[in-house]
Amino acid sequence: MSQNIDLSRWDWRINQNPEAGQALSKIVSRFDGNSSITIAGRNNIEDVLDILDNRDVDTKFIVSLGNIPPNAIDGVPNQPSVVARVYPDYASYEGHQKAVDLMHILTGLDKADISSEYPGLGFTGTEDKTILQGIAYANSFPAFLNGTVVHDVLVTLSEDFGAYGLKGIDGGVYGTTNKALSALYMALDTMTLNLVSAITTGDLSLLVPEEEEFLNFIGFNQPPKEEITLFNTVTNLGKTASTIGAKLTINGKLYSLEIRDLYTRF
Repeated sequence: MSQNIDLSRWDWRINQNPEAGQALSKIVSRFDGNSSITIAGRNNIEDVLDILDNRDVDTKFIVSLGNIPPNAIDGVPNQPSVVARVYPDYASYEGHQKAVDLMHILTGLDKADISSEYPGLGFTGTEDKTILQGIAYANSFPAFLNGTVVHDVLVTLSEDFGAYGLKGIDGGVYGTTNKALSALYMALDTMTLNLVSAITTGDLSLLVPEEEEFLNFIGFNQPPKEEITLFNTVTNLGKTASTIGAKLTINGKLYSLEIRDLYTRF
C-alpha cells in the first residue's frame, strides 16, 4: 500500500531523472504492516520519507534503488555470522525486524533473505563476520537503536550493493562514507534531538548513553587513543549539554512562575 503519498513531493527528483518516478512509486508501494514498527517514536515510513526527501541524497541513488534485481542478494558472500551465534533468536528482535523491513522497502529484496544474510542488522557494534566487536542490542537507549537501524541499512547498501549503483548512498545522509565517522555523526545527531526533547520535557534520564553503549554503537570495542580522546570530548560535550538543558528547563519554569506572579498582581 502506498499510504496515499503524493509523488509530486519529489517532482524535483523526477525533473532531474524521469526514471526516479518509477523508482519512487516502487519504494512507497512497499510500505506494509511492518512499516509501522515504532522505535523511539520513529517508524519506517518516516525514516524512508526522510531519505527520499533529503536533497543531499543524489537522485541517481533513488533510481538505482528502483533497479535492484530480486536476486541481488545472491551475489553477497555468505559468511558465518557472529551475531547469529550470540543472538540465535536475532530475528525476534524489534530492531532487527525494523531494519529488515527498511531494507526491503528501499530495495524490494525478500525479507527472509535479508534477515538470513544480515543477522547483525539492528544490533549496535561492528561485526566483521569472524570477530565480535562490542555487539549489543541497545534496548535501553531506543534513539540509538533506531539510529543504528537506519545506519546499518544505508552502510550495507553502500558496501554490498555498490555494483548496483549504491556505493556512497550513506554519504548523502551522513556527510561521509566512513563507517565509524557516520556512526559518530548519527550518535551526535541523536544526542542533539534528545537534548531538545530534554529541554522541552525536563526529562534528562536518557540524554547521554552509557560509555560502553556509545562505543558499541560507533563500532569501537578497543578504540585507538585518538578515538578515545574524541569520545571523551563528545562525552564531555554531552554532559555539558545535559547541564545546560537542565538549567534552561529549571530557569524556564522559574521564569514562567515569575510571569504568572506578575500577572496576578494586576
